[in-house]
Amino acid sequence: MVNEKFREKVEVWQVFEKNGDLFADFFQRVLEACIDECPVTPGTMREQTALLVFLNHCFNSMEVEICRNQAKRLVSLAMWACLQPKRREQELNQIPEWRKFWKKLQKRDKPEQKEKLGWERSFLQNLMIKFIRILETIPLDGPVCEEMVRYCERFVEFLIDLEALLPTRRFFNTVMDDCHVVVRCSLSSLVRREEGNLFAQNATVLEKAEFF
Repeated sequence: MVNEKFREKVEVWQVFEKNGDLFADFFQRVLEACIDECPVTPGTMREQTALLVFLNHCFNSMEVEICRNQAKRLVSLAMWACLQPKRREQELNQIPEWRKFWKKLQKRDKPEQKEKLGWERSFLQNLMIKFIRILETIPLDGPVCEEMVRYCERFVEFLIDLEALLPTRRFFNTVMDDCHVVVRCSLSSLVRREEGNLFAQNATVLEKAEFF
């Protein structure tokens, strides 16, 4: 419903702003559904694509407080907790100010919130891993699920948008690079299939965005 309202360019967030706490719960359920393990069928791929589009609308609405409050916890410096230690040290060494923030984060974390915070900080990494797993099931030849192709197209569009926004790009770019998403896209069978023309174009845009 929200996705359709965006398509029709109708005001969306006002109704949610009246119940900010409920929106937070709803947003969390969307996140959980996005990384749930599910069989790859046309129906589940349509659902996953719809969830992904909604998530993208939220990130692209950071000027709206309820969206910003939910999205920012997924793309802050804390998400570097999912990086390999050596890679994280390498990045922190480049900007000493971030190392100071990192140390403050470590001190501020409460033991009882460890599991919840760990889940949030690895969400986008886990989402990219799921995407790569789905992408790599697409064969070079033979029939392919159209909804799976559509999901892959939308996913790369989602990554492009995250790369285009400074509040999300700053720390997310490193995590995306660490997951080798651009390389996995370029080596995939989908970029060499006729059905993958749009996906290949999006992958090229993402590659340029990563190193911009």
